[in-house]
Amino acid sequence: LSVVNYLVMAASGALKSGEALPVDGRNLSLGERWERWLCARTVRMQQDAMQMRPSLSRDEFTQCFPGEQREAGAIWDALGQQIFVDGFLPHPDDDLETIYDLFDEELEDVLKEALDAVGYRIPPSPKTIVVPPVKTVRAEVQCIARFRPSFA
Repeated sequence: LSVVNYLVMAASGALKSGEALPVDGRNLSLGERWERWLCARTVRMQQDAMQMRPSLSRDEFTQCFPGEQREAGAIWDALGQQIFVDGFLPHPDDDLETIYDLFDEELEDVLKEALDAVGYRIPPSPKTIVVPPVKTVRAEVQCIARFRPSFA
C-alpha cells in the first residue's frame, strides 16, 4: 500500500484518525517503508510548525507579499496539495524541504503549477533570469515573480 493510497483512504474516511495501515510493516519493501517514514515525518513537521507559528488565512498570506500578491496566491494554492495535516496553512517562512518534503522534481512541479496558474511562462532562454536557490515559501513566491512578463 503506497503513501498515496493511504492518504486517499484516510481522506475518504476508510481509515479512522490514528489507525495504522492495513499492512504488516515487515512485508513492506524498503521503498514503501521509506515512503511511510517520509509521510510520517512530514506530518510531524507540519504539526510542529502549527504550534510554533501563527496561522495565516490566504488573504493574510498574500498581504505578506506587496506587489507579488498574485504570485503568492498561486503558491498558496499549489502548496495545498502538499499539506498532510488538517488545519495546516502555508506560511511565508516555511522551509520547503523540511515542512513540505519538497525536493528537486517535486519543488519544480509546484513552481510550474504556480507559473501556469498566473499565466507566466519560462522564457526560451532561461539564462536571462537568475534564480537563487528556493528554500522557503517566500523565496518560491519571489522566484515565480521573476517570470512576470513586463506587460503584466
